[in-house]
Amino acid sequence: EQRVSAALRELRAGTPVVYLYWSEIDHSGHSHGVASDAWIGQVEQFDAGLSTLLRGLPGGVRTVLTADHGMINVERDSIVDVAATPALREGVRIVAGETRAAHVHAQEGCASEVEARWREALGESAWIVSRSQMPALIGEGSGASIIGDLLVLSRGRGGVVDSRTQSASAIAMPGIHGSVTSTEMRIPVVTLS
Repeated sequence: EQRVSAALRELRAGTPVVYLYWSEIDHSGHSHGVASDAWIGQVEQFDAGLSTLLRGLPGGVRTVLTADHGMINVERDSIVDVAATPALREGVRIVAGETRAAHVHAQEGCASEVEARWREALGESAWIVSRSQMPALIGEGSGASIIGDLLVLSRGRGGVVDSRTQSASAIAMPGIHGSVTSTEMRIPVVTLS
């Protein structure tokens, strides 16, 4: 594997920190779903690459292994399409973000009504974070303006899409992340010396 060889070469040359990212597991999860044959194949390739890396490490090198997020397989019948749901469309300028973390931008002066309708329509299937609650979740700064008036974080195996603005391929992805469920947020950190 070329990237493993490159990492080992850098470490042997004395580079103090080397970062190695294995994107294929994430891509395969999006395209085929978590625990699919394709996904398992990518995990196996990663395992082989990690073995090669660990066997070739110079003495005294510490390896930290982690992931940037977890992923779930969504259930198609738990996906809500804004385009097909009048109560969710009304007063909404645009829905951005991701299936599991929708950013709802309300029309001027409509944020409270939009929030009430979304809370009623989605019920327990999502955590709905208003703009005033966002600093507690994402911190202070300009992030809230990018997110919009509401941040809709899906629970369970559902999500929110808008077929008027999202591609069919994005909507059809079986493996998704972006919410704050334990599966998506709790990731391992393993240190190997």
